[in-house]
Amino acid sequence: MEPFHTETFDGFTVHVYARPEDTDPSDLFDDCCADTVEAIRDGRCEWFTAMVTAECEGVELACTYLGGCAYFNLRDFIDPESYFGDMRAEVVADARANLARINAYIDSTSAL
Repeated sequence: MEPFHTETFDGFTVHVYARPEDTDPSDLFDDCCADTVEAIRDGRCEWFTAMVTAECEGVELACTYLGGCAYFNLRDFIDPESYFGDMRAEVVADARANLARINAYIDSTSAL
């Protein structure tokens, strides 16, 4: 699967993927959102699970998911002030922590 968005953020490569959402939209939206459900069903609105990853030197270090995404255009998901901004911050923080653990492990085993 190819990412629909890639960027460098805080020293990490961040990829955003859209996987098809399996959940029926009517299970997540109530009656007030009938127009959204209709737009999803007739293909005017993208219905997907977003996956955001952070990598360094081609190695994935962190990943997070958000299901039930409904956007008229996948590009609309890429808004730093929305879910994407929070997801990007989360994977970069997790990647940095994972990289620190890896480096600590390397340092501890190289002394042997």
